[in-house]
Amino acid sequence: MDMALSATAQFEIEIQSHPLHGRSCGVGDKDRRPLNPAPILSLQVKEGGKDLPPAELYTDSFVLRVELWNEDGTEAVVSHANIPTEKSILAGNIFSSSMVLRDQNGIPGIYFIFSDLSVRIHGTFRLKFYLYNMMAETGILNRGKMSVITSIMSNPFTIYSSKSFPGTVMPSELVTAFIEQGIRMPNRKKGSWDNDDGSDDEVDN
Repeated sequence: MDMALSATAQFEIEIQSHPLHGRSCGVGDKDRRPLNPAPILSLQVKEGGKDLPPAELYTDSFVLRVELWNEDGTEAVVSHANIPTEKSILAGNIFSSSMVLRDQNGIPGIYFIFSDLSVRIHGTFRLKFYLYNMMAETGILNRGKMSVITSIMSNPFTIYSSKSFPGTVMPSELVTAFIEQGIRMPNRKKGSWDNDDGSDDEVDN
């Protein structure tokens, strides 16, 4: 049963997987390496103080957008002297649509996965995520300008050069559960990205 939400509905997003580090990709795009581990967020919707299960919601209407912020979380990072203005510092798909998936315990939930994000410059950063609902209170799909419902910021993470990148971490139980459900995610064996020279030009922060 897909139900329209009232104006009193509450939305809580939680980061289930924070990125720890990544390898800078410079100005090129052919050899990008995604953040590791991939950011994963969950959404809980409440009405009248009661948690609503995904089966009672039109989950396709929820979207998350991500921005790159500085380490202190005080401002967005949108430009760099050595990066062309037509290039975004945060490369990859900055939007994620909601999916209903089962976690490692078999419990269904609403999740957002950002498996394609890379950063072009070295440094320490955070990610800020913004939640939108494309479904209006009337139950009609909103195709106009949407307002941010809520937001959340990740822990700081570091972007390294290819030679100093410490290597990938093994997938978590949650990631493994998603892969078993057919979700495509970066899942290389530990160490396979270590000291990868790559072919793209790297840019210092």
